[in-house]
Parts: sequence; C-alpha cells; structure tokens
Amino acid sequence: MNKCAVAAVLVLGLGIYGMAKADTALEGSKLTDEIHLRPFLGSGYSFFNNSPSQTYESAVADGINRTNIEAAFGVQVLSDITPRLRLGVEAGFIHWVNETTDSDNHPLSTTGDEYCYHTINTLALMEFKISDRFFIQAGSGLATSIKPFNKYTGATPYFMIAPGMNLQLSKDTTIPLMIRLSTLETGKGDFGAGNGFGGVIPITVMTGVTLSF
Repeated sequence: MNKCAVAAVLVLGLGIYGMAKADTALEGSKLTDEIHLRPFLGSGYSFFNNSPSQTYESAVADGINRTNIEAAFGVQVLSDITPRLRLGVEAGFIHWVNETTDSDNHPLSTTGDEYCYHTINTLALMEFKISDRFFIQAGSGLATSIKPFNKYTGATPYFMIAPGMNLQLSKDTTIPLMIRLSTLETGKGDFGAGNGFGGVIPITVMTGVTLSF
C-alpha cells in the first residue's frame, strides 16, 4: 500500500510540475514578488503497514495499546513565481501515533529507551493555483526523529500532496483548508524481534492563516 501511495504522490507531483512549467511559459512576463507566510495546524489518522503484533516482539505486543490519531503544526513560507505558481519551504512537527502499555507507559526499546512517535519535517513545496479559490500542493523532504537514539525513523524521505481551498478574509489574508496525504517509510530499528512500523501514511485535515506581504 505504501509503495502505491508513493507512486501516486510522485505522479501527481509531476503533473503539477508540468502544469506549472506551462504556466511559467505563458505568464513569465507577469512575475510577482509577494511572500506568503502560513502557520498551520492539523489532525488526522495514520495508517501503518504493521500491526502492534508485527511491530514488536509477540511476547509484549498484547500489552500495547495503539491510537492512530495524529496531530501536526508548522509554518510554510511561499513566494510567487507566476500568478499561478508558488514555491517555498515548510518546517513542521507531527505526532503520528500514540502507544501506551497496560501500565500507561510508552513501550520501551530493548535498550530501555522510550520510543519516539514524533518527527520534525522539512519540505520543499510547490503550490499551484487552480482557480481563485482552489489550489494543490506537493512537497518532498525529510522527517527526522527528535530523539536520534530512537532509530526506528532516523531521517527518512517524506512525500506529501494536498488539495485545498482558500477562504478570503481580506486582500492580504486568507484561511486555507487542506487535506494532506503523506507517506514515509520507517526502518526496522531497535524493536527486538519485531519488524517496526514499516510504511506510514498519515491523512491530515489542516487549516491555518496565510498572510501575504
């Protein structure tokens, strides 16, 4: 499932890139210089390739409770390239699963460390304006575990695509609403005899505010 999601993200991203190139060719003489600052937050659901019994050693998996609700926040900075194309970067944080043992503690690795279920994400972004209200984003970068010794993620490639719409508040302020499909592949890590999480696909509903300067 994760490989299919990666392929879909890449195909859609290439499609957006093709439209953006055509747009640049047609409107290159109309370059703008606005900067857009977009703090955002979101919540959704994370899908995993592996169940708890596959992630951990079978001897301990029965005592682990998994909640797949994830949450994210961050900021995007985008610059107009043409009236329909923006390029930029994103820095964000995502907590993509919550797991506790029957004693309400987080599961421990074989070395006694708590597992880390959140990452700092850095992405390069492309945003294409479909109409005055609707747009689509695509991005790629890295998702990096906050605690380096929790090596089940480390630094892993991270891809996303997100259709969205803008609610106009004023000439320079909009409220974006987006649905983001992301994909990342985690390593086996220090799970004892388990296989780790494997592929992770978060689906996130996001909103924020876009300030244009």
